[in-house]
Amino acid sequence: MNHKKIRNLILLFVFGAMISFPLINDSFHLIQDTKNTENKAPLPKPKLLEHAIDSFPALYEPYFSSNFTIRQRLIKDYYEFHLGIFRKSPHPDQVFIGKYDWLFMGSEENDSYVGSHPLTQEELEKFKKELEYRQQFLQKKGIQFYFVIAPIKASIYPEYIPESVLRKTNKTWAQTLQEYLNKNSTIKVIDLHNTLWEAKKGGNVYFKNDNHWNYRAGLFSTNHILKTIQKDFPQITEIPFTDFKEIVRVGNLSGNLTLMLAQTERYTDSLYEYDPYKGYSAVDLPAVGYEVSPGFPYRQDYELHKGIKGSKLPKLLMITDSFSNYLFPFISERFRETTKIFDNWEYKRNEFIIENEKPDIVILVVWEANLRHILWYAEEQK
Repeated sequence: MNHKKIRNLILLFVFGAMISFPLINDSFHLIQDTKNTENKAPLPKPKLLEHAIDSFPALYEPYFSSNFTIRQRLIKDYYEFHLGIFRKSPHPDQVFIGKYDWLFMGSEENDSYVGSHPLTQEELEKFKKELEYRQQFLQKKGIQFYFVIAPIKASIYPEYIPESVLRKTNKTWAQTLQEYLNKNSTIKVIDLHNTLWEAKKGGNVYFKNDNHWNYRAGLFSTNHILKTIQKDFPQITEIPFTDFKEIVRVGNLSGNLTLMLAQTERYTDSLYEYDPYKGYSAVDLPAVGYEVSPGFPYRQDYELHKGIKGSKLPKLLMITDSFSNYLFPFISERFRETTKIFDNWEYKRNEFIIENEKPDIVILVVWEANLRHILWYAEEQK
């Protein structure tokens, strides 16, 4: 037998062993898999039904692809190879690595920062029309309306963006929309950029390994929002920073970007927490039981209520997303009741909830990358 045949047999054996190992490992568990870091549930195993045998292979393939043993280990090793050898993200369209190991989200966040798919004049006009519709609906009920955009991380920390990321414009989607609304509408827009740029001088206001801002940003942003509301409600006051003890913890904290890279141990981060010396005045209130948006993965966060017993302060309703998780503990300290509705990143008008809650103030807080979601409802106007 010549060397070529021997080499081919070895390659055939190795290939056969590789493709059959997952099946063997399913039975004998020779190698344990690592923890699942994907932000999705594995697919359920399809049932083999006598009347649907022909369709079974098509159903079984995606199940096996998402459930075979050592899948997570292979994904983690693949990511380790890219990060360790090339110092590059294996999926730069989803997550890319900035300077000093700061992680940034791709997709719409990066589009906003670099100026891809900018807001068109037609879209700006639709934003104005939709937001003014909501404002007028609320004004008829004596309710004040405020619009807040949670800025993308890159616009607050451009110094950590790699030089390979080239910008087409100096304005993000949020800055473009805020400027347009300030010039062309009566919408009360609360711009947080300057507040966050100032706040970061004393400590991080976004997580290094996550695309969200942190509680430091939440406290600074809350005070800026309260300062704006105070113009219409003089009884609303800002929250003194001296009321809190700042606690900073550093470690391998799991952020959503490290989870996307299956690298919860590689990147360190800082967690800022604020512990009020006298405790929080607002306490949790029972949920009303509003209908949760179909498919919403965080049902426990859809509807949250806090209140201060005996308070005569105004009542607040927030239509928002996960960024307001870092506002809610602080802002609820300045209202007799605060309701937070996290409606599946849809930012709906929620007129039924408004009718039922009867707030004095409604704040719409939208993550910048999701701004266009507001336009889903612009065509509903008559």
